[in-house]
Amino acid sequence: MNAAKRLRDSRQATLFACFAVALVAFSMPGTGFAACPDFATVTTARVGEQPIAITIGDFNRDSKPDLAVANSGSNLVSVLASNGDGTFTPGAHYFAEQNPISLAVGDLNGNGRIDLAVAGGGSSHLWIFSGNPVACISTVSPDSGSIIGGQPVVIRGANLGHTSSVTFGNVKAVITEQTETSITVITPAHEEGAVDVVVTSGAGSATEIRAYTYVRTKRHASSM
Repeated sequence: MNAAKRLRDSRQATLFACFAVALVAFSMPGTGFAACPDFATVTTARVGEQPIAITIGDFNRDSKPDLAVANSGSNLVSVLASNGDGTFTPGAHYFAEQNPISLAVGDLNGNGRIDLAVAGGGSSHLWIFSGNPVACISTVSPDSGSIIGGQPVVIRGANLGHTSSVTFGNVKAVITEQTETSITVITPAHEEGAVDVVVTSGAGSATEIRAYTYVRTKRHASSM
């Protein structure tokens, strides 16, 4: 009888000890349910399809933490520039074929700029994006126009002065004006729908996904 009582008391003590540990864990400041963090403000930003990995780095050297996102569904790496207030401006999208799934940052070539390494899950390749001043798109205005083309469009961003080509849905536009922060182009003809806008320079290319929409105008519809 005494042995049975001691076993029962031991089990009760063990159960109480386990409960006490759980209670302390949930009562400690900053953990569990007793001290939940305040996530009342939620910020969203547009990236590519199926974002799977994210990392932080000051990619534009403005002393603000930017974000890089691997998008496995669109084979793109999106870089979002920090506004310094918890919000981010959609920036460049870099092509990394075959399912990018992992990111790492560091000054890999010793030039004082942060580089970005990207691992792909669908190939045996590793992509290294060097921290050079590549083109970056912030806005495309206007963001729609006729399928017949001929629409002046202003692309604003950074490092645009050495742009060699601009395409709307893989069709080249005509560049009419160009500075470091803006490019004015004339849109080419294209079939109806939303298309990517790609700015290419010697240091690489920047893609703004579905940034311009071709529409069928009434005048064009009546002539069909």
